[in-house]
Amino acid sequence: MQESRLSIGVADPEDSTDLRDFYRWLGNEEEPPGTIRLASEPVAGSMSGGLDVIDVVLTHAVGLANLTVAYATWRKARRSRAALTFTRASDGLTVTVQEGSEEAVQQLLRAFSEPGRPEDS
Repeated sequence: MQESRLSIGVADPEDSTDLRDFYRWLGNEEEPPGTIRLASEPVAGSMSGGLDVIDVVLTHAVGLANLTVAYATWRKARRSRAALTFTRASDGLTVTVQEGSEEAVQQLLRAFSEPGRPEDS
């Protein structure tokens, strides 16, 4: 598998606490999906720092599966209502997951299993 980069964010800034909670959850995984870091993404027209996002670098095929399983487990454990948006850097493919049902998680896995444009080097 070629390296794949994803960013995970929230549409509603009020849900940033849930995003940071998911970031901590990922960091405590026994088999993390890849390299993760919490970053701030600028908001157009805003003078403030911006919205938090989780940057994930997947370096192996199992990483995507680990990420989706971690997400599903986190949703069940936390009962979070936050809709998370997953975006692939290579082609901008974006999937927003409103809930953590098995069907929603499978949809996320299917969407990102398809290869995107190669990453710019």
